[in-house]
Amino acid sequence: MAEFVEVKTQDLSGAALLVLNAHANSLDVPFPHWIGGADADQGPSYCRSCAEAEVAAGRAEYVDGGWQQENDGCCHCETCGRLLDYTLTEYGASEEIDHYMGTELAGPISPEDAFHIAKMLEQDEKNPQALSIGIQAAELIKAQESAIEAAGLKVKP
Repeated sequence: MAEFVEVKTQDLSGAALLVLNAHANSLDVPFPHWIGGADADQGPSYCRSCAEAEVAAGRAEYVDGGWQQENDGCCHCETCGRLLDYTLTEYGASEEIDHYMGTELAGPISPEDAFHIAKMLEQDEKNPQALSIGIQAAELIKAQESAIEAAGLKVKP
């Protein structure tokens, strides 16, 4: 019986992830970059152009990065706020679960929220709260798409 429940959970999380990732697909989410050098603060993440601007302004000597990293929360450029690609640590997934459990999900779900919820669910697919949030968001996205189609408008692929 436990095997059946586990397979069912994987099917549900997989289905939710398909919807969430398809909805987030309209986003251009680059990998984070960091700055380095003797006096540079190497902690913050940047999009490539903002990291290069830090070097050009003399606040860093070089740009590093360009790959995904684990984070304790979502990742945005320190300067311009652009969403950057990331994976969540267990702690980060727990924080996102707490955030979304404290927020009533209601449509429309933005592509950025779909991205964050997908990252949370990818980290913790077996967590019933993460699964519930992912399924609820996926159902809202599907309802949103149905309403758009019913109105005779085109849904982005």
